[in-house]
Amino acid sequence: MAEEKYDLISEIDNVKSSWKLKCHKIGAVVKKVLCPEFYRNTTLRRVSSFDGPDNDFQFLPFSQVFDKKDETNLLVDVIGKVVDSGDVKPYDKDDGGEGKRLNIQIEDADNLKLCCTFWDDYAQQMHDFIAGNKSLDTPVLIIQFGRVKYWKVKKELSIQNAYYCTKLLFNSDLPEVVEFRKTLISKFGTASSSQGASQLSSRVKSFRDEFLSMPKMTIGEIIDATKPITCVVLATITCVEERCGWSYIACRKCQKKVIKKSEHIDLENKEDSVGKNLENDGKLYCPGCECYASSVFPSFKIQARVRDGSGNASFVMFEREVTKLLRTTAAEVHEKQLQDEDEVTFPEVLQISKKKEFYS
Repeated sequence: MAEEKYDLISEIDNVKSSWKLKCHKIGAVVKKVLCPEFYRNTTLRRVSSFDGPDNDFQFLPFSQVFDKKDETNLLVDVIGKVVDSGDVKPYDKDDGGEGKRLNIQIEDADNLKLCCTFWDDYAQQMHDFIAGNKSLDTPVLIIQFGRVKYWKVKKELSIQNAYYCTKLLFNSDLPEVVEFRKTLISKFGTASSSQGASQLSSRVKSFRDEFLSMPKMTIGEIIDATKPITCVVLATITCVEERCGWSYIACRKCQKKVIKKSEHIDLENKEDSVGKNLENDGKLYCPGCECYASSVFPSFKIQARVRDGSGNASFVMFEREVTKLLRTTAAEVHEKQLQDEDEVTFPEVLQISKKKEFYS
């Protein structure tokens, strides 16, 4: 398990806009524009009173946010109305626990949309706000100290919370929110805002509600289907196809399968697409992140034969499904193999055919 990296006080300079420290004192995140020169010998003093603005928002227009994809660790302030929201989804944390992730979409007064991803407590905050304010005409969100993140594979840019320094302000009576609402009304009127709230309300549903709302199909109906479809199937697991293996090595950041660098070669030009040589052949490359994986972990991928009254088929289950079914992780199964000094035999705990029924 990779250790979390922290910055040292001696490494603080005015090049980066934020640092991550671990100490026994209270820390703070300050934008570089507010404190352009901060060094290890910089002295601070307490002031008896402060007459400056409480928030000092420096909103960056969405059109300019899109130009910041190459600036890592950049913190920005944005304001927009919430127009779309997904479900809170689980993910595997570095410490082996389960975290939360939520994707939403906000829109500015120029109809530009910006994707946002919130993690853990921020995801829960955002979900609670949306779930409790479905009838609002214009649900306005301010993100202060949001981190700009560019996903190379998806070619998408998003705003994420930056550890614990990001502030989320929901439908506050701040002058900035009041002015933003006035701008929306002057441009689009009140009907557009009400329609947006209605669309948002219809999208806010729990995973259970979404699962139960999916169409129910039999295996025979799936085999006869002529186009991709998302559905629910109740079937019985008859056996696990051991020849297909049970796990793969995944990137901890994006959960995609990693490959050896020797496999990541442009066969046509006979050269490595991320470098001109193969000196780092022992490293693992992540196609999802388009870089070498800094941390990896074993992840479930189990292929099982299932059947119902209409036929049989092979279903593939991944980490989330298998972990819920067996209440163990692939990392724990692999650790048990190492303790038993047997990495060849198919793990007995994965004989999930003993679980009579399976929902997919």
